[in-house]
Amino acid sequence: MIMKYSLKYQLASYMRSKGYNFKEHLRPEVIEMQKEINALSNKSINFEIKVYPDGSWTAIATNVKGLLTGSHKQSEINELIKDAIFTYYGVPPKYAHDKLLRNTGEPVTAEQQPLLEDMIAEVSKHINAASLINTIPAKVYDKNGKQALPGEGRLVSGLCGSGIKWAGLDMVKRMDKLRKKKGYNYEIIGIGGVMTPADFHEYRKAGADAVQACTGPMWNPNLAHEIAQSLKSK
Repeated sequence: MIMKYSLKYQLASYMRSKGYNFKEHLRPEVIEMQKEINALSNKSINFEIKVYPDGSWTAIATNVKGLLTGSHKQSEINELIKDAIFTYYGVPPKYAHDKLLRNTGEPVTAEQQPLLEDMIAEVSKHINAASLINTIPAKVYDKNGKQALPGEGRLVSGLCGSGIKWAGLDMVKRMDKLRKKKGYNYEIIGIGGVMTPADFHEYRKAGADAVQACTGPMWNPNLAHEIAQSLKSK
């Protein structure tokens, strides 16, 4: 079970929202966790995430031995990576606060919210819209664990299609939340893993003003028509 669904985690989160301070930073488990993370070469935990054809995924830390996680739901990637870190260092759910996974203002997981907010603060007055996202560079292996695309220098390639939808949705939600929080006026174009009408509606629900499909129409030329039909039925 994801830690945030546990009763202890939810109760602690509620108490924090009411102003209670658990003083997590004074817990010995937290002190040890942050000490070990700060001792890493870049003061952060790096994960190699692999997404498989059936939608399942694995995330393995490349600089912390034995730290790994995975699931059949791509929507759980961020939460399960956080859970894996807290569990690895023995931090109880009650003290598993997201702010602990930050070092000098930046997260130790794949999330880079402070950097995103700083960047958008600089460019928001110059843009009308943001397209989110493009392909994700990653190592591509076949089912036998061998390099999927032949040729030197092609192990790392740009991934697209359903395997990156989780990342596109995550970024759309972040940018939508940010524009509401800061009063920005840019529009959001959601891109990444739009293979079905349901994917289109998921992006719209996440905050996208428009949705673009790239890989989807290559496999299904009728995708745009199917999306249009789904809009008529709503």
